[in-house]
Amino acid sequence: MDNTGMHWVFTTSPQNLITCLRYCVFGVDDEKYGITARDLVKPGDLMIFYVRSLRVRIVNAPNRCQRVFLGPYRVRSSGLLRPDHPAVNEWNPKNKFNMLIGIEKLNDIYIGAVGIYLVLNNLYFITNKARSGRGGWQDHMQFSIISIREEDYRTIINHLDPKHPCIKQLRELMGDSTPCL
Repeated sequence: MDNTGMHWVFTTSPQNLITCLRYCVFGVDDEKYGITARDLVKPGDLMIFYVRSLRVRIVNAPNRCQRVFLGPYRVRSSGLLRPDHPAVNEWNPKNKFNMLIGIEKLNDIYIGAVGIYLVLNNLYFITNKARSGRGGWQDHMQFSIISIREEDYRTIINHLDPKHPCIKQLRELMGDSTPCL
């Protein structure tokens, strides 16, 4: 693994994950995260998705991909304002996530997933391990782009399972339509 770049968690919803993987991009709101996406996230950095839980039941959303980390990926390009990219109209809400960060799979590494509860107690960036409620671990996951230490990145990728039910469900929903799965 690369020891020189930054390590990131990109937070998304299960339904938006499909679009991220289809186009190999991650989108953020330019007003909130434009500076981070453009100036701090760099090509070659390593990233993992955190897929939060669904707030409401959505048809064709991967319901087995909730509260999981998924990856690993490499950043292909820093954030670029691309309001005309097809992903911008597919994400929920439409037209909000118009600052796009390009991603790609790492060579010879399978994409896997791991439930957050399997690694939660070993992650340094989550300082309050309380399971629920205000001020608990979920507060650490409310941001779209989270910088993490290399130790946390390694902890997560060492637990990724390419046979996790999330990966199986994504393959069933998407087939071989994306180079990012």
